[in-house]
Amino acid sequence: MGQIKDTTKDRKGKHLIYEERIKIEALFNLGLTPTCVGKQVGNRNRRTIERELLLGAVELMNSDLTMYWTYSADIAQAERDRRSTNKGPALKIGKDHKLAEYLEKTIGNEKEKMSPYGALQNIKNNNLSFETSLCFKTITCDNGCEFLNFDGIEKSIRNKQTRTKLYFVHLYSSWERGTNENINKMIRRFISKGVDISSYSDKDIERIQ
Repeated sequence: MGQIKDTTKDRKGKHLIYEERIKIEALFNLGLTPTCVGKQVGNRNRRTIERELLLGAVELMNSDLTMYWTYSADIAQAERDRRSTNKGPALKIGKDHKLAEYLEKTIGNEKEKMSPYGALQNIKNNNLSFETSLCFKTITCDNGCEFLNFDGIEKSIRNKQTRTKLYFVHLYSSWERGTNENINKMIRRFISKGVDISSYSDKDIERIQ
């Protein structure tokens, strides 16, 4: 088995594609080890193949009604596609340093203390120009009681017109608001869940930020 000639281009560091998963499935069924499979599929690392095998693991039944585990390229690809849709589009504001500086001064500044919506409205009212245009088309929140007035959140406090759309995540589906959960994770490195934040000084909070 180890004498199979590798004609695949080196794709180390790149995401696996469906055609490569098909090849992994065939090689795995031949009995090759993850190390050997990796060499045949773009010179991949052993750990990459091991994680892939777990991603596409499926339990099947033999003709004698015994169960066994194997790898399915279709299941692995479906799971990868599902996870990719949860990521959402890449943020572009990082390239617009002028806009980032403006938001830091308006939202993060003690004197200004503008809300995100107020900062964006200020751009419109003062005809400010940036490379990136921003607007809050939707807001995704959890099922906390603080969001019960969803109708009021969606409407402008000035003209009562609908300004955005509010969505609630499904129960036990924290990945539907991944940015919020990721920030919570980073904060909990310093402040444990359930701890009273008011016990921390302004200097501590600033250091954590």
